[in-house]
Amino acid sequence: MNPWTVILHAGIEGGSITLSGQYNGKEWIFRKDIADQTPALIEEPAKYSCSEQVYSWKEALAVLDSHPWHLFYPLEVHPVFRGAVLAAVVTRISTDMLVEDYGLSHWLHVCSELPHVEWKLAL
Repeated sequence: MNPWTVILHAGIEGGSITLSGQYNGKEWIFRKDIADQTPALIEEPAKYSCSEQVYSWKEALAVLDSHPWHLFYPLEVHPVFRGAVLAAVVTRISTDMLVEDYGLSHWLHVCSELPHVEWKLAL
């Protein structure tokens, strides 16, 4: 089985949410990981949790939707999923939130980022 790949990683003060995926050659399998470090503020151990695996993009979004992930700060989005993630963010942000931005510009930046490519000039 292939290792888990980060599909989406977003943070908020005191924690983060990560959607990871594994491609088995035919389809993607997804899981959500949550890191909550707010207990550390009162000298308690941080909390980590992992969801059950799901087998479709629709199910993966449903798992993410247990948190307002679209309002988190995007840290990383897998290049293959950038369009799908951006579409999911846009459908979850109300018109009022678009006017106030609510971080949409950050999602636009991360989801439109081109992968780093070294260009060599042939002379």
